[in-house]
Amino acid sequence: MNKKKLKIGLDYDDVIPDTIPSFVNFHNQRYGTRLRFEDIKSYWLWELGIGKDKPEAMRLFQEYYASPEFDEMPLVPGAQQGVLELASLSDGCLEIVTSRPLMFRVKTIGLLRTRFPATPSTVHHSNDFHDGEGASFSKATICQELGLDYFVEDCLAYAETIAQRRVNVLLLRKPWNERDWSRLRKLNGDNQNQNNPQNHITPVESWQELLEHIKGGYE
Repeated sequence: MNKKKLKIGLDYDDVIPDTIPSFVNFHNQRYGTRLRFEDIKSYWLWELGIGKDKPEAMRLFQEYYASPEFDEMPLVPGAQQGVLELASLSDGCLEIVTSRPLMFRVKTIGLLRTRFPATPSTVHHSNDFHDGEGASFSKATICQELGLDYFVEDCLAYAETIAQRRVNVLLLRKPWNERDWSRLRKLNGDNQNQNNPQNHITPVESWQELLEHIKGGYE
């Protein structure tokens, strides 16, 4: 009997490409700062003084987008093989749901085609973070409309809204979500209230752990 193929979605930045570590290196080289990846304790960079406010932080990121460092960005450890394994479990196409603005679309698709030439994927831009041109959409709404079984995310705020739509979210551990790690682990372990949206969030340490979780539910 053939198993049902899963509908699997992935965030893009810091799930597939290692965006923030690369941006930190770029910022240090261009502006003489001494930022460290482990010190990025907030997803909202301007809260850490990287730009005096959101518009300036977004301008800095657009400088990074136009740089050679952006084009040479490495992948998150484990992502190269992990994406291929998820594709084998999926219904034929991985759904990439990113808050990147549409102006980043060409390079976003370019990286996927270069690094994963044989892996079908569709990129959906929620366009709701950088205040870019064009309409914006909720990542949670996109995930729900796609009918996803699983979604891989690194931002707790997005993970919570997606989980409210009863999509199973795998939250990759990062410095900016670490403070909630133990709380989420405990909620996941107790598993007492299935109506609590956070019971649809599974914290994972790495690509290896998220693959083990999805494969465990698939077998």
